[in-house]
Amino acid sequence: MYQQQPDLSGLGQVALLQLLTLADRYQVPKVVSAVNQKVQAIATTEISWDLVSAVVQLPSTCKGIEAFATVVQIPELKLQTELGDLELVWADGVKQQQFLALPFAAVHQLLSSQLTKVTSENTVAHTIICWAEQHDPSQEQLQDLVSLVRMRHCTLPYLTTVISSSSCFTRCHDTAELQLAALCCSMSADSIATMVKQQQPVLVKFPAWAADKRPASAMAKLKMVWYVPLTDVQASFNCAQEGLQSLGNVDNKKQARAWQGYDWYMSLELTNDGQVVQDEKKQVKVGLFLRCRAATGTVAEATFCLQAEQTQVQTQVPVVPLGAYVGPPRQVPVAGHAAPPFGGPFGGFGQPAGGFAPALGFGFVAPTVRPEVTATHVFVGSQGWGSRDLFGLGAVGDWATMEGKLRSKSVVHADGCLHLMGEVTAIR
Repeated sequence: MYQQQPDLSGLGQVALLQLLTLADRYQVPKVVSAVNQKVQAIATTEISWDLVSAVVQLPSTCKGIEAFATVVQIPELKLQTELGDLELVWADGVKQQQFLALPFAAVHQLLSSQLTKVTSENTVAHTIICWAEQHDPSQEQLQDLVSLVRMRHCTLPYLTTVISSSSCFTRCHDTAELQLAALCCSMSADSIATMVKQQQPVLVKFPAWAADKRPASAMAKLKMVWYVPLTDVQASFNCAQEGLQSLGNVDNKKQARAWQGYDWYMSLELTNDGQVVQDEKKQVKVGLFLRCRAATGTVAEATFCLQAEQTQVQTQVPVVPLGAYVGPPRQVPVAGHAAPPFGGPFGGFGQPAGGFAPALGFGFVAPTVRPEVTATHVFVGSQGWGSRDLFGLGAVGDWATMEGKLRSKSVVHADGCLHLMGEVTAIR
């Protein structure tokens, strides 16, 4: 350390930080200068996460020491460059693992930064919940993290179904505070400003609740691709042949994709719409039901589209975007009658009892034979709503017939799978 020209070539990044700490303690300016020059020369992409973790855990007094002026900027630079868009973090398995390995101090710095981007503040709450599951933080650490959520920008359904039932938040907020958070979600900016001016106690305690929106994420929509083996469809068909009215479904829940705080996945259900007799043979009227599901919580509305990719592009079923209600079944009002309100602990909002799984339902039939006519039938809602006939399969007597109809629709690819695609473009 006392060499006239310090040789730092064999030192790793964390070792450089350790040497800098020693050089500062024992007042060796030439080593401090050499280490800082070495650190400055490291490209952002080459900065190790071990170095980031070590820097954020330095004593807070280091931030005011000139010798550390360069290294204390490393975490913000690295965090924002690679993990600064939280929606992209949850869309990328590698980034997820990088984030989940971060220590508390790094997570706190990322979430408290004015540069961190999201599409929805729900994602910040989702981020805290997922990190806490991996690290079991102390009460003080958890309190510090949840206080960074800008509650007024969370969606009301998310707050009343996910946040209000998460132990991360119920450990840190009492019922009255969560009720005020729900109120903030539906209040105007002027009303929030008035409450801040009047020093409303909860907003004084959690100033982030009244903060402005975070910068917008670059991820404007969620894209999902799912390859369903034909053998999985066949297994469901065998159940249909046995006359079962309520069939199990095939889904990709294990590959769920997070966006705006919700875990999204698709499911494909084979439905038995009854039996018919043709040519003295009993046949099953089969339909396919494609869903896009939110694994947790309740979504009030979403804009989405789902489709099966066909092997011939020129005959591809058109993509149909639509606004869809997701949640408990709603009755269609008739003259003089209004749709019944939802039940729940927050005065008409929230997920109803009984384990209801909110879902986006979507079905379509392929274009009609006449090339000048393109008919797409769409339905939304929960189980049992709308047409279940995804490809117009009709009555079939055996799997060979079923497979033949699917192949005739050009939806079975060379890998023996149905290629299903989904996009969610807006959530409320």
